[in-house]
Amino acid sequence: MKAVNAKTERIFRAAISMMDARPYYPGTHTTPSHIKIGETNKTFMPLVVERIGARPSPDENLAVMPDGKTYETYSFAHYYTQNGDAMRDPEVCLLDMGPGQLIPYYYLQDGLGIENDYLEQPNPRLQADLADFCSLWAKTLMDQQPDLAAQVNKEAVPV
Repeated sequence: MKAVNAKTERIFRAAISMMDARPYYPGTHTTPSHIKIGETNKTFMPLVVERIGARPSPDENLAVMPDGKTYETYSFAHYYTQNGDAMRDPEVCLLDMGPGQLIPYYYLQDGLGIENDYLEQPNPRLQADLADFCSLWAKTLMDQQPDLAAQVNKEAVPV
């Protein structure tokens, strides 16, 4: 499966680090499992980042792959409301297999009824297209979400 390019990976990992930098939930030592970036920016839809589990696992934040290894998975999504329902526009899930291996494997566009899971139904061409889409989306996120852009710019290597 095709991973996102290095520039895109830095942007998505910056969003993950914003979530991980949030304080523990009161009275626990549990890291927050989601963050909404750009909530105060009323011009563009906020980006919601969630730590999720893609496969049954003792740890709900890890995906168990057919090779028996476990990897963290993340959801990145914009949401809007239609007839009282939360609609993803879009949602992309990524599998974190380590540095240089942030792999998009799931795409959902609620309003169009499009859902593709490339772990369940492999399609190398479409999965590679999803990785390319992530590059365009990451660039747009940098333009639309100043908090995310500031987090990326804190890193030593420029995007």
